Parts: sequence; structure tokens; C-alpha cells
Amino acid sequence: MTRVAAQQPYFLADYYYFQKIFLSDIFFIADFLQYRKQSAISRARLSIEYRPEYLTIPVHHSAGNPPPHINQVRMLPPQYWVEQHLKTLKSLYRQYPFFEYYFPELEAIYLKKYQLLHHFLNDLICWQAGLLFPGKKLLIASEENLGNLEALRNRFKTYRELQLLIHSAERDYYRQHFSEFPMVCLSRKHLPPFPAGYDPEKSLLILLFLEGPETARFFQKSGREYSTG
Repeated sequence: MTRVAAQQPYFLADYYYFQKIFLSDIFFIADFLQYRKQSAISRARLSIEYRPEYLTIPVHHSAGNPPPHINQVRMLPPQYWVEQHLKTLKSLYRQYPFFEYYFPELEAIYLKKYQLLHHFLNDLICWQAGLLFPGKKLLIASEENLGNLEALRNRFKTYRELQLLIHSAERDYYRQHFSEFPMVCLSRKHLPPFPAGYDPEKSLLILLFLEGPETARFFQKSGREYSTG
């Protein structure tokens, strides 16, 4: 049985995003989906002590209706936001044990001259997934010529035996668009205890800065907890 999961790209995504990657055999980054303002696509939840703090990628807003696809969204030039993001990350996490271990690679991604949002997001996701799960198969929809849900559905049909891995909040969406496929709901229970300063709804980057290469063991400890979708 091939376990397949799909998700739109998120900016500095949380533990649950990478849990889905970990538990899947093949993960699709669905960057053809519609962009949503003030969502996890361009907004990451960080923290200052017990107060929430967010980093937001500024983009050129379109008055179009419906909203543009994620792979059509252009970011503002880097001089308007990249330095501020890097300064914020340094001020929050430079004292964390593994900050210096990962920050140069993160900074190098930030300093590339991206124009389109999805290129930046996809590189961030693939970088973190590569650190945690070497060899994991991530497929980027825009690079696979998958431009809509029908194309993704047709790709799913090429797998002889397939299970779609979803989170419980996604159940209605998948039943609407992918009802012909067996679905398995990932459990948010039985998670491992996380270190002080991290909860699974915050950016996984924080956990990397805290735990370094040991971050991968938090996914192993979460187990393969499934329930019927």
C-alpha cells in the first residue's frame, strides 16, 4: 500500500505538516492551490516567551476573483523584508543550542533572489524535510505538470494501491474532492513530550534550533497512529 499525502506549501511549517511528510511514502507539495491571505502559506507562528509572534512574507496583492494560485503569487523585493526576517530570527533564537548549526543554510535560502512565493516556500520545505528524512520522496506539483485537482487526482490513480493520509480537519475537503480514494486520518494524540519553548503548532524550525539532529526522533516517537478516514 502506497501512502500518499498532499498539502499546499506553508511558510516555516509546523510539526504536523512534517508529520504528514514523515508518515507518507510520497508527498505532493500542491502549489497550484489558491493563495489565501493571512494564512500559513505566507505567515509563520513563532513566539516570544509566552506571547505569539509571527513572520509574514509580503506579497503583491491581486484584486482578482478568485484569488491567484500560489504559484502565481509574487513576493515583494527582498530589500523590503528579508533583512527584517533574519534579524527577527536571530533575536529570538540565537541563544538556542543549534541555531548556528542551521542558520547559515536558512540564511542562504533567504538570500536567493526569488520572485515567486512558491519557489521560496518549496525550497524551505525541501531543505527541512531533507534534514529530517533523507531520501523522502517529495514531488512539487508545478514541476510535475500538475496544475489542478483533476490532474492530481489522475496522478493518484496511477498508484495501484493507495491510501491518502489526511489530518482530521481536512476530512470534509478530501471527501468532497477525493472521495474515490481510501483515506486514513492521522492522529494528533500520542505525541512525544516536546522541550520547553516548543509546541507542535509552532514552526518546526524552533524545534530544530532546540534539538538539532535529534529532532527526527520526535517523529519516530509519534508512531504511526492512524484511524479510519
